[in-house]
This record gives sequence, structure tokens and C-alpha cells, in this order.
Amino acid sequence: MDIKFQNPVGLAAGFDKNAETINQIHKLGVGFSEVGTITVFPQEGNPKPRIFRLPEDKAIINRNGFNNDGLTLIKNRIKDFRKNNKPSNIKLGINIGPNKDSSDRIKDYTGTVKSFEKSLMRLNLDYIDLYLIHSPHGKNKRIEQWRALVDLKEARKIKFIGVSNWGINHLTELKENNLPMPDANQIELHPWSQKPELVKFLRNENIDIIAYSSLVPLSTWRHKDGENSKKTDEMHEIGLSENSPFKELAKKYGVTEAQFLLKWAVQNNYAVLPKSINIERIKQNFELNFLIDQSDMEYITTLDKGDSITWEYGDPLKVK
Repeated sequence: MDIKFQNPVGLAAGFDKNAETINQIHKLGVGFSEVGTITVFPQEGNPKPRIFRLPEDKAIINRNGFNNDGLTLIKNRIKDFRKNNKPSNIKLGINIGPNKDSSDRIKDYTGTVKSFEKSLMRLNLDYIDLYLIHSPHGKNKRIEQWRALVDLKEARKIKFIGVSNWGINHLTELKENNLPMPDANQIELHPWSQKPELVKFLRNENIDIIAYSSLVPLSTWRHKDGENSKKTDEMHEIGLSENSPFKELAKKYGVTEAQFLLKWAVQNNYAVLPKSINIERIKQNFELNFLIDQSDMEYITTLDKGDSITWEYGDPLKVK
């Protein structure tokens, strides 16, 4: 598999219908390529579009749909990029749901193909670079969904196919059914949830790793009302403490905690997708020109707390 994340730092940036965040980001002058969506439909309670960028020529998309303004903006800009750049330089990705807390029905083979074709039509594009199955909650229809993606790839409508939140047992199902392995798996990864067995499996299978929720250890991560997760008060207090390991390590390297956490992931060869609408923080998220000492990398392995934290309903990796 060769998605070629030469610079694996991405950005998940929420923006309003007038795309003010996008316009401000362009002023940074750091050579972003921008792309667009997972599902091209707005989600209830979160109708604003989000855009995901990688610097220079490497870009992937993660979560949440676009409203009509955002969709029009994305379609036009992707067309411009594909017209003026080599097509392989822009990685446009879409996720197909549902996850556990979605009201969408679970799609079979036909439903998966129809969903893809609808997204492609609404984007008015000939192909998608990266198409992911959002979670393993399809259960007995997972194989049907994957067969659909394999066929769409063979039809050259998708360049790379992947999954999100799939564990070893889910991926092994593909082997048992004589199906090709994914090009990428997007999973929660940070020092508190390092998943060494899964990471080793993915590397052995040559599956690219895309990390999300990289900033879970920060005290500001999902601690407001309505920002639900499995993050405990104890974890929050650790993040607040002036003696927290990440504050100490960030101080050692003269960077922010967020920069340190992102560098840890990048140094482990994970692509990352930090989310921000703060222009200064967005800029900082790309300023990772330092190297974490091997001794500190080894120390961080001792901080692993095990299971995923992002999802309040439970770790999707444990879905049967």
C-alpha cells in the first residue's frame, strides 16, 4: 500500500458557512492543500462543515459532513486542485457509516455502493482517493461492505480503501474470506492508548496508520458539558497538574503539550489529524521540527492506560 503520507500532520478545522477559518489559514502562507469530507451530508446537531488539510501535497479527510455552502466550496476547490496539481497529490477521503450512535441503517453491499455513488455525484468528481468504513458496527454486513469497496477500487473509482476503528479480529475476518487487507486503518492513538499489539499487526500487514484523538491527555480535551467520552476526572486532573508528564516533557523541548503529543505520534510514523479553529494553534500544530529522545519515547510507553477513551459507548475495537 502506498498512500505516501510524506508529511503526516493533518488538520481537522471546523469553519462557518462563510469559510472564515479557511480564508485565515490561507494567510499563514504554509502551503496547505485543502480537501473535504467523510459523508457529504450534515449531521444532526453538528451541521457545520469541516475541512482537513495536510501541508504541501498530502491531504486526507476525517469526520462530519458539509452543509450546502461547505459542499459547494469543497467541490470547487477540489476541482481546482485536481486541475492544477497532479491528481495523486490530493488525498480526498470519505467515511461510510454508521457508527454505534448513528441512526443510519447498516448498509449491505448494494447500500454501500449506492452511498458511495451518491457521494461521488454530489462532489461531482470521477474518483475518491481514500474511502473508509467508519467502524466495525456493521457486524455481519462488514464483509459485504468491504467487498463493495474492493470492487469500487477495482473499478478505479477509489484509489485506496480502508477502515476505521477496526481491531485485529475484524481485519482477520478479511483474510478468512480471502479478501485484500485495507490500505489504512484510522484508530485512536495517543500515549494513554497506544495499542501495541494492533499497531504491530498493522505494520506487519503494511496497513497505514492514521491516528485520531491525539490530544486526549490535554486537560482541555473533551471536558466541557456535552463533550462526552470515557475520560475520567482523574485523567483530567493529571492533565491539569503542573507536574503532569506531558507538561514536563513539553517544557524540556521548548514546545507546547499539543506539539509534543503530535510529535510523539509522527515520530511513531502515524498520520495525525488535530482539530482546531484557532489560527495560532493551527500554525503550531505544523511546527514539529524537533526530535524526542529515545529515552523519552521509551518512558512514554510506560504511560499507556490501555483501551480507547474517545467513545462514551465503549471501545469500537471490542465490537464482535
